[in-house]
Amino acid sequence: MNITDIVGFFQVVVPYLEVILVVAFFVISLANRLIRRFLSTTILPLDAQNLLRRIIVYGLWFAVLMHVTAVLKLGEILYPLIGASVLVGAAVALAVKDALSDAVAGIFLLLDRHFNIGDEKST
Repeated sequence: MNITDIVGFFQVVVPYLEVILVVAFFVISLANRLIRRFLSTTILPLDAQNLLRRIIVYGLWFAVLMHVTAVLKLGEILYPLIGASVLVGAAVALAVKDALSDAVAGIFLLLDRHFNIGDEKST
């Protein structure tokens, strides 16, 4: 593969990627608004609504990133990096497992609604 093949590839692919990213931006923005509108009708606390909405939006952006990676044929370069990042993520998760368990417990307490933020213990 010589340099003219690479330049030709990017001349074809870059406009396609620009269209994908612009369309993805508008679709994800629309999805964000729809999710926000749908979640506002639920009984979930505002914190849980925001967390769920962000997880969905980040998942959509991750899917767009994976599609762009596939179009650019960067899988051979990124597979080892993804594998290494999984190992680093597992090590960090084990290092902060107590803080993560407290955060998850807090989310469950917010969703359970036995008491609200600011409630005090009565004696």
